[in-house]
Amino acid sequence: MRTSRAGFTLVEILTVIAIIVILAAVLLPVFGRAKEQSNRTHCLSNLHQIATAIKLYKLDERGYPYDLQETVASPSPRPWIPGERWFGSGTDADGDGLVDTPDKQHPGYGLATLYPHYIENIRVFNCPNNETDVLKDSEMEDPPDPPITEAQAEALTRWSFQSYDGWDTALNQLKYDRYWRNEPGPSDPPDRHYIRQLRWRYPPEDTVLTWCTFHRAVIDPTDPQLENLRKTDRDLVVYLDGTTRVVPSWAEVAEQGSGHLSTPGEQE
Repeated sequence: MRTSRAGFTLVEILTVIAIIVILAAVLLPVFGRAKEQSNRTHCLSNLHQIATAIKLYKLDERGYPYDLQETVASPSPRPWIPGERWFGSGTDADGDGLVDTPDKQHPGYGLATLYPHYIENIRVFNCPNNETDVLKDSEMEDPPDPPITEAQAEALTRWSFQSYDGWDTALNQLKYDRYWRNEPGPSDPPDRHYIRQLRWRYPPEDTVLTWCTFHRAVIDPTDPQLENLRKTDRDLVVYLDGTTRVVPSWAEVAEQGSGHLSTPGEQE
């Protein structure tokens, strides 16, 4: 009499496991790329909204918002109000002396000057790749303000919720910066980048507004080393005309990479 087999042999089990491992090795990178592409699309949308809002602000105010360095300068055109955060006034829910709940009554600082009158949703200032995706990490921990100087950036242990403002340690530049280029001297050659600054009332449309660093392979707020930027790392840059581009985080020809020298080119 023939008896039915009660289970699988060891060879069959190992074969199934091997197939699962192979499929996982093939599919996981695909899923990772799909997620990154989705996050890039979301981030590009945020940057485009910021560009649109800043042009509306310019029409109303006849100038562009003060950057963070101008805000803390002395004397400052727009003084930093003690106890407030980068997103402006609000309530101190836990009594720690820091504003952690926006009330939308007064604008923020730097790029967040656009909030709430020109950009109503504060999440527009947050890249989906930014792990600090809430204004408050826990009951007793507030995310830091965007770093304004290199020293502040190197002292960070975690990122600010504000993804599009603050100091880029690798490129050694303030992302949203109205005064980033000095005037060329009488004996210096002409500098086309000098006019690509938001300090002017009518800068060219290819002037860089800001960029996002959260799509680099290694995101570490404590790492200031330019050498750690890989050739495959990419930043998302937005220009004054609303054009957004995915560009190398660093390039030997600065105009082809990220930062204020970046110029519009072919989309990657």
